[in-house]
Amino acid sequence: MNILELLHVHKSFAGAHDVTQALYDISFTLRDGEFLSIVGPSGCGKSTILRLIAGLIVPTAGKLLLNGEPITGTNPERGMVFQRAALFPWLTVEQNLTFSARMMKRNINDKEYRDEAERLLETAGLKEFRNDFPYQLSGGMAQRLALIRTMINHPKVFLLDEPLGALDAFTRMNMQDELLKMRQRFNHMMLMVTHDIDEAIYLGTRVIVMTPRPGRIRADLNINMPFPRVRTSSEFMQRRREILELLDFGA
Repeated sequence: MNILELLHVHKSFAGAHDVTQALYDISFTLRDGEFLSIVGPSGCGKSTILRLIAGLIVPTAGKLLLNGEPITGTNPERGMVFQRAALFPWLTVEQNLTFSARMMKRNINDKEYRDEAERLLETAGLKEFRNDFPYQLSGGMAQRLALIRTMINHPKVFLLDEPLGALDAFTRMNMQDELLKMRQRFNHMMLMVTHDIDEAIYLGTRVIVMTPRPGRIRADLNINMPFPRVRTSSEFMQRRREILELLDFGA
């Protein structure tokens, strides 16, 4: 059982003339199989939380632990998908997808790996573009590739920073279902930053609601609804109203 812990985490950024406090006293624990959605107003530190867990930045105060060990620097066991696709422009779609496996000397011709790669390419609508380069892709296609490139590596901690925002509605829902299948199959812990309340509820076993900067945790909600979830159900709509009220967008 993998356990991620954030213990009284603070984060400030020094500017030219002042200091901006992005996060104030953030504490939560996440375990295998949980999907944590983080919602809140722009600038409240949602993405900063993911960057801290990824090891891209360090906290001003507090601790981040994975299985009791301090998080220091980046590691493939903490995979992150950014708001914008970060692809290798000199590699094809298929080469980008299998890059990490090749770096780790994994046999990319293994049947199980090939089958998964083919399924992910098809799910992302990229199968016929496998030999194209990133500059030949639309923004949405590039973002889908960035998403499945992390998915195929099965990190212990899957960090998602608004990765579906650039997708059309139908592809977005298909990729949401693919994330759920992945969690159910591999029991990953997942953290997603999103501005889409419906997405947060549809995917999340928990939803954290943040305050405006400096970001604090206003509420940590358990979403005890069975999967697959019905977006139009009365329970779904009730949780939606609850979160909107916490964000001060209630009636």
